[in-house]
Amino acid sequence: MMAHAMMIGRNTEMLSGRKIAAARADAIAKQIDACVPDIARIFDEGVFCELCAALAEAPEWAVSIKKARFRTWEHSPGQIAVEIGAKTFLSDEATYTDASPQVELLRAFLDEVSPVADRALNMGAMPGSTP
Repeated sequence: MMAHAMMIGRNTEMLSGRKIAAARADAIAKQIDACVPDIARIFDEGVFCELCAALAEAPEWAVSIKKARFRTWEHSPGQIAVEIGAKTFLSDEATYTDASPQVELLRAFLDEVSPVADRALNMGAMPGSTP
């Protein structure tokens, strides 16, 4: 979302005739965009931001494929669905199956950034501490 905001700022500067400021805003937007994990690009940027915010508060999460209503056959593609608490976050496209590499990449990303993993690690005794 920050890269998107910088692009809006760049366009404003460009339309105002401030070429140096527009170039600076463009460079910053590209730097921010380069920091976005590739797996985030399967979601709308707003949806991914909400997903990450919900993840910070979530006791658990699950990743699955949600079939489109108009696709009734068993192995039809669908959207990647991330369920966090009572919320469900869907990918932009409905072209994924359980075997899609993006599903496993998303699970690995969520495992890495999930605070649930941190809580599980902190439940045990720390090295060098006495029980």
